[in-house]
Amino acid sequence: MTDRTAHAQRDRDPAAEPFAASPATAHPARSPGIALSVRRWFLVASPVLAGLFAVLGAAFDPAVGQDGPVLWQAYAENPEPLQFKSFGFHWAYAFWLVPTLLIAGLVRGRGAWIANVAAFLGFVGISTLPGLLFVDFYDSAIGQVAGAETTAQVSEVM
Repeated sequence: MTDRTAHAQRDRDPAAEPFAASPATAHPARSPGIALSVRRWFLVASPVLAGLFAVLGAAFDPAVGQDGPVLWQAYAENPEPLQFKSFGFHWAYAFWLVPTLLIAGLVRGRGAWIANVAAFLGFVGISTLPGLLFVDFYDSAIGQVAGAETTAQVSEVM
C-alpha cells in the first residue's frame, strides 16, 4: 500500500487511526452527548420544578387573598409559614429563569438575535421577582415590632 492510499484509507475510516479514541473507550462523563442530554432534561424539568415550588409557596402563604392591614397582621402573626412561602416562591422564580436562559442557546440561524434579546429581557424581568419577596419579611418585622397599623402607615409613606 502506498502512502497516498494509506492516507486516503485513514481519511475515510477514522478507526484506522491508531491513536483515535473509539466511542467504546471514551469516558462517559466527558461525552458531550450526556452533558447535552442532562441540559435538555433540566430545561424540561425546570418549569415543572418552578410549578411545584410555586404551589409550595402558595400553600404556606398565611394571608391568601388578603390585602392591606389584614395581610400585614397575618404576616406579623405567622413568620414561620411566611418563610416557607418565600422559600417556595424564591425557587419557583429561580427555576423559571432557567428556561429563559437555556432555550436561547438552542436557537440557531435567523432567530439567534431575537433569542438573545428575549433571554436578556427575561433575565431582567425574572431577576426583580425575588426582590419582591423581601417586602414580605419587612412587613412581617414591622408588624411584629409595632403592629399592623404601623405597617400600613409605613406602606403609605413608601
